[in-house]
Amino acid sequence: YAANALRVSQPAVSKQIRIIEDELDVKLLIRKPHGIELTIAGEELRDKAEEIIALIDNTTAKLKLHNDELSGDLRLLIASNGMIPTFARKAALFAVNNPKVRMNICNGGLEIAREMLERGEIDMALMFKCSFTYDLDCLDLHSRRPLGLIMRANDALAGMNYVSVSKLAGLNLIGPVEGIEFNILRTLPIDYESLKIVATFDVPSDYVEVLRLTDYCLLCIQPSLNILESYGLVFRPIEPRIEAEVCLARLRNNDNRLVESFFDHIQTSMRL
Repeated sequence: YAANALRVSQPAVSKQIRIIEDELDVKLLIRKPHGIELTIAGEELRDKAEEIIALIDNTTAKLKLHNDELSGDLRLLIASNGMIPTFARKAALFAVNNPKVRMNICNGGLEIAREMLERGEIDMALMFKCSFTYDLDCLDLHSRRPLGLIMRANDALAGMNYVSVSKLAGLNLIGPVEGIEFNILRTLPIDYESLKIVATFDVPSDYVEVLRLTDYCLLCIQPSLNILESYGLVFRPIEPRIEAEVCLARLRNNDNRLVESFFDHIQTSMRL
């Protein structure tokens, strides 16, 4: 059987075994009239040889995988205020190192992100942990953002380090219609229905021009990219302070090699 598997003659196999036995100074086989039987040393050598062969096969498979150039579309949704500068740099590095991969990025709310993941319209989403992410495969990016107000820099409240939740009732607010901001508001010691909501948002940045020209304040998670100063706007957190956690989410049991490679890259390069 061994000779057939190795495609050599039986005497050649017997000779090689004798050479190994001589080198190791141990008996590996017991030859009997109707076949052979492994000694204890022979069984131990067989087990170790099987482990070595398995290790070689696994290593070869992984090396072949690395040699295969990644290609295709990688579809990422960035939920409102979810972008992290460090993540952006690492994602750009992945794109540079994989020139055949095309990054398709869109924006949307948390509920939209969940629906698009389930419909297979996106591969992953940069979003906040909430009720929409409980059964998703989430990579915690170790970034937390407070809930607060975006307002004009010359607003009276802008001179404070934070805004007490008790002051919200006297403000003209642009509030969230869904998502983590809305869920957080429900946990604050205030009646949300009593607040003066003059407008609602899905994507906070849509209201930048409105905030510049009115006394409205936008109630949202702190933006990650500091673009407010150029518009004469500032962000002030609400006290008591409540924070949201940023994560990279995908559907569980996703066997997409491109998505898996991107997840591994982000986890390794951001040292998560």
